[in-house]
Amino acid sequence: VGFLNGQWPRHGWQFTSAKVKQEPALAAEPPRAPAKPVEKTPPETGQGETTSPANVDPAAYFKILESALQAQSSQRQSFGLSVVGMRRKLNEDAILLRHDAGLWAIADGMGGHSAGDVASRALVEALARVPAVDDLEHYGEQVAAGLQAVNRQLLALAKQRGNAGIIGSTIVVLLIAGKQFGYLWAGDSRLYRYRQGALKQLTLDHSLYNEAISQGLLPEDGSLEAGRGNVITRAVGADTQLQLDWGQGELCPGDLFILSSDGLDKELSHDDIAGFCGDGTVESIVRNLIEEAERRGGRDNISVIAVRV
Repeated sequence: VGFLNGQWPRHGWQFTSAKVKQEPALAAEPPRAPAKPVEKTPPETGQGETTSPANVDPAAYFKILESALQAQSSQRQSFGLSVVGMRRKLNEDAILLRHDAGLWAIADGMGGHSAGDVASRALVEALARVPAVDDLEHYGEQVAAGLQAVNRQLLALAKQRGNAGIIGSTIVVLLIAGKQFGYLWAGDSRLYRYRQGALKQLTLDHSLYNEAISQGLLPEDGSLEAGRGNVITRAVGADTQLQLDWGQGELCPGDLFILSSDGLDKELSHDDIAGFCGDGTVESIVRNLIEEAERRGGRDNISVIAVRV
């Protein structure tokens, strides 16, 4: 598979300005009709130019192990950062900022499974090729079709590898078109909106815990078997039928959106995250959130994108 042959820096990307360098992608599929997200609830490329580890001070590179993306315009600002954390050796998260196209995404490769970094990278590469459109729902359909294609490719790759197991990743995508925003997700990577001093989690984790609640199956003591509550029930590459949830809404001036992998909410509560959103630039908000998550243990890879409109 083509994308396995590129020189992929296993500890992350460092972005500065201009365009994202694109590595060879998964083998192309014949065009398919766009698929709408399964459920609904109430190429421009990303900003940045890759910097090779060879051009970065080695001590600083291996200490930080981060991926950063940033962009600004008169209408909105965005910044993203992905770090390996304090305990992991490999960053299996991948982030994408297509600021001018109004598309931001975080993919969290499934830790403990085969090639989680391959899965997350394949997702952001596919999203980098989705053409931007002005109609929000059509944009969502295009993105969903791209994610469905990657799902099929990851399943085929896992089958080709035999005993490789699942090659999968969570995904959360934020889209902005005109005065509207939309979002798709599968898994437990999250989207928050901070508006007028209040933080709201827009996505609902696709986890065993939440599924047990929705089906009335939670034990009387409110707990699940140790280690199973956070097991995710949806991911790209995990099932032949990829289920994506979709939500949308109207933008308000000053809205701040936070996309994050679960490395953030493993360390910070909802109120903790809200406390960092009230002041500062998008860059300072992202950096402060990640620094605090690392200070509290940084047990997983941590990825955060902030978008202010």
